[in-house]
Amino acid sequence: MQITENLIFYPERGLFCLTDGKESCIAGTGGYVTPLFVAALSGQLADKYQQLLKSKEWQIPPVKTTFVSFTEICHFVSLSENELVQSYMSEEQKEVLDKLIRIYLQWVIDQEDEMVRINPSVWLEPAFYPIGVYAESEDFDPYNRYDSIPIGGFARSALYFFIANTAKNIIKSAIQEDDLLTACKNVIEKCKAIFDDWDNIILQRGMFRGLLDAYLNWRFYQTETKLAYDISLSNDDIWQQIFNEEMRAHALFDKNMDTLRLYSLRPLLDLQGELIKRIQKDHPYISTSAKAIVPMNLPREGDVQALIRWLDAEAKEGRDHLADHDGNVEALCDDAIFRKKIGWYKIKANSLRTALRRKNTRK
Repeated sequence: MQITENLIFYPERGLFCLTDGKESCIAGTGGYVTPLFVAALSGQLADKYQQLLKSKEWQIPPVKTTFVSFTEICHFVSLSENELVQSYMSEEQKEVLDKLIRIYLQWVIDQEDEMVRINPSVWLEPAFYPIGVYAESEDFDPYNRYDSIPIGGFARSALYFFIANTAKNIIKSAIQEDDLLTACKNVIEKCKAIFDDWDNIILQRGMFRGLLDAYLNWRFYQTETKLAYDISLSNDDIWQQIFNEEMRAHALFDKNMDTLRLYSLRPLLDLQGELIKRIQKDHPYISTSAKAIVPMNLPREGDVQALIRWLDAEAKEGRDHLADHDGNVEALCDDAIFRKKIGWYKIKANSLRTALRRKNTRK
């Protein structure tokens, strides 16, 4: 479609400038920003304004990913700063264009928010790839900077989540500004800066609880799928593997906190520690020894001698519960997670300590 002598629009490719017989792309298509500019360049947008508001034609192109809005903002800036495009457009068309662009971008953002609300796991892996941001190694992956950080499990997924969430909050702020072009240009620069320094990533504490829930559901599904070939595994076995991996990742993160000066990411370390406690609470047969407890032959509540025999049997299997509490009988008895493991409401520390002392004396 020939718009002017120098501008050509291809519905599947975008708006191109023709110079000396050569075409160069000004902005791609796929969304609705570029078609709106084309309608304005054709002098038709102002007349169609009310009709477009009623028909909501911009809802026809589907929103398939959570950062269509950023791509569309980039198209908006490219088209708005192109002198040739601007020279062919009347002020009347520009005014209507600005209104429709805002309405369209807000609708896209709402659609993206709904995708994340329904399935937060879409942000637990890299989701935001800003146009024009490349890794220093020139392999075009901006996440390489953060993939080199010695963290894993929940901490890494949470980092990916908050990269995306930081970018989305920056994008949302632009729609409310009076000067949309300046605001969108700021959006692009701020979003790119997320990959310059991890201090630019905002860890939104109000989202921590929901993020833990989303990660646990997502991680179980991922691990269950990965281990589907082993039909002998129970759910507890799968959770044990997840627990083991999170423990290793947490230890690695903690070890490198001071060495690599990861202080701004400390909330992720603390949150990963909370996630580990949560797994232990929700799954009582999880063991810190990397081997799940078999929930059979548990000692009857109140039978201290049976409890001691069970503790000895557990220790032989590599699960020394008393050693996990540094040999402190009081701490073992006060541990609600341990009591849940064995199904006891209360353990009398004095009785257990006395029985252990007698047992050791007989030896």
